[in-house]
Amino acid sequence: MRASWMRNVRQHLLNVWSEGVALPPELMHITTDSQWRTLILTAGGQCWYVYMSKKTAGGKNTVRYLGRYLKKPPVAGSRLAHYAGGATLSFRYHDHNTGEQATEKLTQHEMVARLKQHIPEKHFRMVRYFGFLANRVCGEKLPQVYSALGMKEPASVVKVCYAQLSKQLLRRDPFECILCGGRLSYRRAIAGLNVQALKAHARDISLMRYVPA
Repeated sequence: MRASWMRNVRQHLLNVWSEGVALPPELMHITTDSQWRTLILTAGGQCWYVYMSKKTAGGKNTVRYLGRYLKKPPVAGSRLAHYAGGATLSFRYHDHNTGEQATEKLTQHEMVARLKQHIPEKHFRMVRYFGFLANRVCGEKLPQVYSALGMKEPASVVKVCYAQLSKQLLRRDPFECILCGGRLSYRRAIAGLNVQALKAHARDISLMRYVPA
């Protein structure tokens, strides 16, 4: 991958000369194609590295990992309720006002117009943490940004754990035993259970509360 990255980047830079792109002032001493080629092919040496994170245990795990970074379409094909090649189509969506599934019918032009809203503008970076928000430099750069904008640094946000969220939203302590009311302690973890097995296991536990001691 490193060799492929080096080859593609260098080829792109070599094409810049033939396209007649203006060079920055610090490279004005380069006047011939051979000088430009020598610079591109020697710049950086062999110190080109591609960060690949940790190794995965097989091809399926690699695909699953990379699949998280693939951008999904605004409307999945499975949500199309009806389309027979005509001028209109309908799709299903979740209505947050009613909490139920609803169907909307649009013309082809209306559908394309809505999809165009999700296409980023030219030079718009589709990266979550970039520039002074990058994890590597945000601790150093963010205070400088606040200072330049005349803003006060916000207070650090207190992290809320799962148990606190459960108490606030569900009014239930997840670490309290539903049978005796005592505190639960971690003993072991069981992996490999599917959804049906988890449902059955949770149902069996819930019914135990009605069993007399």
